[in-house]
Amino acid sequence: MKASILFLIALTLSGCSIFRSNIGTKLDTGLSIALIADTQVTSPYKGKNKFRTIEADFIVNVAIRTTAQEELSLKHLRLLLEDIGEQNVDIITYLGDGANSGCKDEVSGFFKVLEESRARLQKPLFFVIGNHDYLATGNQPSIEALEDTCSEKNGFVSKLDLIRIVQKFNLDSFNQYKGDYLLSFKDNVEDLSNECLLSIVENQQKSGCFYGAIITYLKNGISGELILADSSDYKDIDVQPALLRNDFYGHRGSISWKGESQTSWFISNFGNPTVRIIATHYPIENLAYVSAGPIGRPGDLLLKGRHSNLWLTGHSHEKNADDVIFTHKIGSGDEKRFTTQINVGSTTDFTPHFSIATSVEKRVIKKSFTSIEKIGSKSCELMLDSLGAFDLLQVLDVQHSQQDRLGLTGLYRNKNYNTENARRNINTLLDSVSEDDKGKLIRCMMYEASKNESELRSVL
Repeated sequence: MKASILFLIALTLSGCSIFRSNIGTKLDTGLSIALIADTQVTSPYKGKNKFRTIEADFIVNVAIRTTAQEELSLKHLRLLLEDIGEQNVDIITYLGDGANSGCKDEVSGFFKVLEESRARLQKPLFFVIGNHDYLATGNQPSIEALEDTCSEKNGFVSKLDLIRIVQKFNLDSFNQYKGDYLLSFKDNVEDLSNECLLSIVENQQKSGCFYGAIITYLKNGISGELILADSSDYKDIDVQPALLRNDFYGHRGSISWKGESQTSWFISNFGNPTVRIIATHYPIENLAYVSAGPIGRPGDLLLKGRHSNLWLTGHSHEKNADDVIFTHKIGSGDEKRFTTQINVGSTTDFTPHFSIATSVEKRVIKKSFTSIEKIGSKSCELMLDSLGAFDLLQVLDVQHSQQDRLGLTGLYRNKNYNTENARRNINTLLDSVSEDDKGKLIRCMMYEASKNESELRSVL
């Protein structure tokens, strides 16, 4: 909490202004873009990490999630992507934290769903790296923490491993589904420094190992660049005021900008489009470092002109899937620039959803869709209430409800709670119903579990 307060003070000093609004600055991107983020697929293998404990969950109420949220995350992601397919979007962006701890089974399972859904939808789907995708529980770079979190049997994905996975996925998206509007694709993988390629796993997040890509497009008469930036690039983490210096990776994001950096790679490869769309995991307010030169670095260096920018982000785990977006003013005088930011939050926590960013009358707007849009909350409640007849395994020795047995409640905070039985109950139930009802059940269980999770008390 203290670190968060200090960060807000520094943000105020930086001159990076944030305005809440329902529409963005005057801007026509020419595209309709789907936003989805933070599924945080969690390995069922039991690890030993102090940041995934009941005690940690009382401090930050996403350290652990209900068993239903963790067990159904991949199935639910598949359904959300099906829903996106009905919206006739041009591009789908996944804004990081597909995995929870960067474990091998989390990463492979997540990208398998993305690949299968992409093939079914026949749409380009691009991924940006989040802190949870390779740093154990989002903040631990040490080998010991990675091994403890993912377990020896499972194994973990290093930053360099992840870069190669993401490069192949994004390049395949461009080559196979570019249509007639995506024009070119360039990433930095061939330019990775020896410092990155030769660094040990513990140092890869701060040794110049980053993944960046630039995709150019021409759509509806608008020329643009889609920038996929790595906001877990901590090479310049020490270039900040002493009051913010913090080796707790994941607490905030970073895009390197000093010398040979991610920012310099982008600048050397930028074109001169009408519009620049920047996609990162972390929101702008988590990236603005106080430094010499223009205020709000490194974000200001990535922007084009005064009113030609759209920034897409995840990470925030906002409670409500509303349509409010942000306008940021970065810098002052001749260096003053604006960007509209659309944050999708977590599409798993609170109200499961995805969002779409598009332009109407040359203004960017955001619209969010819940995963129970077609079912309705009342129908979900009736469906879940009807499950009392199912014979399910106990998850505690004391009396508890069917919702408890299906992992839909906060009962997982009880130290005697049997997670394995709850997982078995979920899958036994799903195996007993038709395919159509299975999809409805997954949506309704995720909705109910997310609602119950959001009501649990925590310090932060």
